[in-house]
Amino acid sequence: MHKEFPAHQRLAIHLEGENPVYFNEDDDVNNVFSRAKAQETTVTACNKVPKIWALRQRGFGGIIGRIYAVSPKQSEKYHLRMLLYHVSGATSFAHLKTVNGVQYATFQDAVRPLGLLKSDNQWYQCLGEALQIQLSVSLRKLFCITLVFCEPANPYQLWLKSRFYLSEDYMYQLTKNNYLRREFRLATDIEEIAYNNSVLDTEDILLRQYGSSLRRFSGFSLPNIDTRNNPEDTSVSRIFREQNALNATVLIRANAFDIDSFNPEQRHVFDTIIMESVYDNGYSDSQNCPNVLHFWLFGR
Repeated sequence: MHKEFPAHQRLAIHLEGENPVYFNEDDDVNNVFSRAKAQETTVTACNKVPKIWALRQRGFGGIIGRIYAVSPKQSEKYHLRMLLYHVSGATSFAHLKTVNGVQYATFQDAVRPLGLLKSDNQWYQCLGEALQIQLSVSLRKLFCITLVFCEPANPYQLWLKSRFYLSEDYMYQLTKNNYLRREFRLATDIEEIAYNNSVLDTEDILLRQYGSSLRRFSGFSLPNIDTRNNPEDTSVSRIFREQNALNATVLIRANAFDIDSFNPEQRHVFDTIIMESVYDNGYSDSQNCPNVLHFWLFGR
């Protein structure tokens, strides 16, 4: 249509028997089922192509196929997409599940003997991309989704390689807290507490949202003491802990700016607003301050 060469064709991916069916409210149910059985999608039509022999035509075939992205949370559909990229000439969904003459029950089971899930590199890559733009609170939620729906081969190793970024907000809180600077002088002690706090947060997410637990996965152990807000007070509510964690993580990003790098006009505006806020002349309300100024004041 757009005179592009090669043309691109999107493959609408769906599981067997889950293709979309469109109908009107007053349509007869039997007619709807009949149309659904006879309806072709790009996936089912693609399965029929290898069954039909056709003489090769010169100048034919200038089309590049593309498959829609699928979230790892949709585990079966995600692994179906992976098989479509690696299995040539598939004629059915059952064919895609068959590897070396053995038909597996799920697409995920069929992916393993092909060697596509020998390592957790795809999950390392997933977390690595997310940490560039996501806060630690969001990274912990993504880690939980990976554990529950993606079944990594070695969940504990995945945790060990990414735990620093999953615990970055607690690192900031602990290094800023005067009590902890006196009590835990070693950086390794602070890191260990931050990791333990992050483990407890991860356990909370798994229990509340997925009915699961880190105890299901080999290698994990839960701390005996909850020190997520204050090592002397373990009775702080979950909502308050989550808000503190979010504030701390945002402050890490916000405090990265350098006041000395401001140009003269920016520095004049900054100094003026800071002075006004000190004397409470209308700028103490955080809603009236830009984010940078708000976080600078909040950090003080």
